Amino acid sequence: MYRRLSVPQRFALLSFFCVLAITVLVCAASSAVLRRQLVVHDGAVISDLASRLFTSSVPPEFFAVPSGAPPAGAERLREFARSEQVVRFMVYDAGGWVLWSDDASLTGHHFGENTKVAAALRGETIAEIDHPGAEGHHSTLRGFPRLEEVYVPVRYQSNGPIVGVIELYRAPATLFAVLDRGVVVVWVLGGIAGAVLYLTLVTVAWNCYRTQIRLEGELYEARVLYKTIGRFGELTDCDALLTAIVEGAVSLTRAAYGGTGFPDGDDMVMRRLVAREQGAVVRLKKAECLAGLTFTSGAPQIANDAAQDSRVNRASARSLGVRNLACVPLQHRGRVIGVLFVGNKEVGPFTEQDVVRLRAFAHHAAVALENARLLRETRNAKEYLENLIASSVDAIVTVDQLGRITFVSKGGQRMFGYDDGELIGRPVRALWACGSRDFRTFRT
Repeated sequence: MYRRLSVPQRFALLSFFCVLAITVLVCAASSAVLRRQLVVHDGAVISDLASRLFTSSVPPEFFAVPSGAPPAGAERLREFARSEQVVRFMVYDAGGWVLWSDDASLTGHHFGENTKVAAALRGETIAEIDHPGAEGHHSTLRGFPRLEEVYVPVRYQSNGPIVGVIELYRAPATLFAVLDRGVVVVWVLGGIAGAVLYLTLVTVAWNCYRTQIRLEGELYEARVLYKTIGRFGELTDCDALLTAIVEGAVSLTRAAYGGTGFPDGDDMVMRRLVAREQGAVVRLKKAECLAGLTFTSGAPQIANDAAQDSRVNRASARSLGVRNLACVPLQHRGRVIGVLFVGNKEVGPFTEQDVVRLRAFAHHAAVALENARLLRETRNAKEYLENLIASSVDAIVTVDQLGRITFVSKGGQRMFGYDDGELIGRPVRALWACGSRDFRTFRT
């Protein structure tokens, strides 16, 4: 089945082929340049030796009146050829005719169409590696897999005319060994450089990818925190608030379920609020469960192998299918009021970073729970006082700083003979028979 490659995998594969292509091109070009420079340098040395030896051994008349016979000094030329691993020695005149060769069958042949001979007659020294074929005068050299071919212009004076060309074919084992080693070194160094470049690119890309994942994770966490904490101020119902808290914790840690635990004597009452078995309640002893340890110690706890962890109630963990578990205390002003827990993280185990996020989130959750509790108590107190005042037979009147009536109880309305709302806003002294005198007495 075809599986789509991830972004890092695609980048690594593309980088590999790009670096491979660049490495091959650079190594091939470097090998060619190295080969060319070594051959040119060696050819320059050999051509200088051959030219000096030839002009010192063979008189200029050899070119003026060619006889086809070996020139004077031919033995010295043969000695030079043997010492420099020369396998073919040919001398051309200015018209491209072979005046002499160590292979007598080539003497008298015309190679004027040879571009290298023509270039040498123009004053160029040519040196290159040749692979002899079966054509022309190469046919006698086909036993050699490769040869160094050198063309040397012949001058008897430094600024004199070119009277001929010397052609040499050499089989220098030392030069070829240096060339081969040089090419191997170039490819090895190129391979190492390519590997380093590839690893550097992959490392940089991987670090960028990890940074992107981390930033996306932090952005996701910020969105969850903003969305969930923003709901805390809107929810006044305790059950709805607890559900919102657990939903935020589950989203923040990418867990499969979550819930809260609150103490009840020696027990912890654990309730799953975000799970397949939503609303499931489990009662466990504080001393026998991870939530109880979290509540009593006030420290977060992680159990990534719940079935084997002695801090976890293993029977309950097996029955509920708990793989891993993380608990953090719900603390308000240093007092632990409960426990927030999440379990069965979708990818991998719970980490310390998960605990840091969860604990920061639990702090806001504890504040929201405490505010909800205070609001509930305030509402209950308000309802109690309202019921108390409504059922009282006494007259209960409240006034503002200017002495205007702001509230009159039902008993007061019956006592003073007014209907609901008639006294609101009127001066309170109107309720006294003697007017302001009784009012002043009342105020003192």
